[in-house]
Amino acid sequence: MNMQWSQTLQQSLRSKHVQDMACYGGLTLMQKGAGFFMLPFTTRYLSLEQYGLLESLMVILVFCSLLEISAGALPKMFADCQQQSCPDESQKTLLSSALRLSIGYGFVLFLLISLALKHAPLAVFEMLEKRQIMMVSITVWMMVVLQPLQIWLRIQQRARSYCVLVATQTVLQIGISFWGLSQGWGMDAILIASLVSHSISVILGAAMTHQHWRAKIDTSIMKRTVQYQVCLISASLALFVMHGLDRLLLGNWLGHEALARYGVMIKMVEVVAVVFGVMETWWLPKRYQVLAQPEGARKVVQVHQAMLLVLLCLLLGASVFSPSVLRYLLPPEYHLALQWLPLMLTALGFKLATSIFDIGCYLPNRPVWLGRINLICAFSALVLYYLLIPKWGVWGLIVASNLVYFSRFMAFAYISQRTRSLPYRVKKLIWMSVPVLMCLMACSALNSQVFSHFISAVTLMLLCVLAVQFYKCQTSHQPNRNAIRTS
Repeated sequence: MNMQWSQTLQQSLRSKHVQDMACYGGLTLMQKGAGFFMLPFTTRYLSLEQYGLLESLMVILVFCSLLEISAGALPKMFADCQQQSCPDESQKTLLSSALRLSIGYGFVLFLLISLALKHAPLAVFEMLEKRQIMMVSITVWMMVVLQPLQIWLRIQQRARSYCVLVATQTVLQIGISFWGLSQGWGMDAILIASLVSHSISVILGAAMTHQHWRAKIDTSIMKRTVQYQVCLISASLALFVMHGLDRLLLGNWLGHEALARYGVMIKMVEVVAVVFGVMETWWLPKRYQVLAQPEGARKVVQVHQAMLLVLLCLLLGASVFSPSVLRYLLPPEYHLALQWLPLMLTALGFKLATSIFDIGCYLPNRPVWLGRINLICAFSALVLYYLLIPKWGVWGLIVASNLVYFSRFMAFAYISQRTRSLPYRVKKLIWMSVPVLMCLMACSALNSQVFSHFISAVTLMLLCVLAVQFYKCQTSHQPNRNAIRTS
């Protein structure tokens, strides 16, 4: 058994899928982890008020990324093109149509964001100047155009090109930000860096994919793309209420300083999401193709169960190590926010677990359940925000987030299984998940930092042992271990 386990591990490490995952993982950590790595600089060069305003603008960028019009539909439509008589020509027409759609749509967003930031009734945006509004609006346009280019490289499994594109964007973002902050530009340094890095990345991405362009566009493809994407956008807008609008309301009700502290903890929580995003970046674009293969359901289940175990380990690891790291990196005025971290990690766990088990909700040509569930959860979140935040402050926001994300996870998992039943080992997954959730809740309730770390560390070690045994048992019952194919 040990020799078989060793051979399986060596074969896995040499596989192209693991190598691609490592490539995407390094890029994801570099790109999305940039905000965390810059914390020691941004929290020292910017005041609490400036950092709170910057956090509000980052929320606006997140909001606009959720409004993207074509990239979300590309993986599924690419899989549909492979079933046609001339797949190469169909795929090139698909990219051309999606890209032109994003360019026009991005310009509309540019105009709308410019007007919204100028006339927004929220007090958090009153400090914005005209040049800052213009930089944010153009960045939104470039961001919308860049997304289909990035997803196309991932669909085509062009890991090297994707690596160059993302690395270029990230290096420019970090480099210009550091230099601008050191020159005393303040918040403008971050905004200029975002504008320049996105603009250059669009040019580079267009050069990398130009061989897949076609002069003609297919209006039927654009129509189907919009129909599919509208469902995703409606779901995303509802999701924004749960992860975006909460910060704007918090800043508006409790001020920039409370938002700054909460925003810093969000950066720490997002580190876990970034690390977990390594697997998501590799897996999500290809999961529909894998599901369509012979024995595809078994392969999908195997990946999803592994992803859940990785997520649980990440949550516990963050609860053990992040407080000490943040105390070292952050100024003392931010240390008060560390007490919020365990329950924020719990809410993140429910959110990321949903992205694992919701595949069935994306399979219909019009995935209407995405919008329905998220709309109900968004309404519930708004009610809880207005009831709990004025009364309990940040704690009220955290409790509301946990209640909403747990309900959302249960709804998506249920509907997904009703749409396409997959043979998960539910009982064993529950037995592994419950101790982690109890540990995080206990750490939030305890005042002793040492005792909290001890509980988290013991739970993490037990979970790792259980995960290894679970994986051995799973592979021993799966004699056909063919590699996951995408063609």
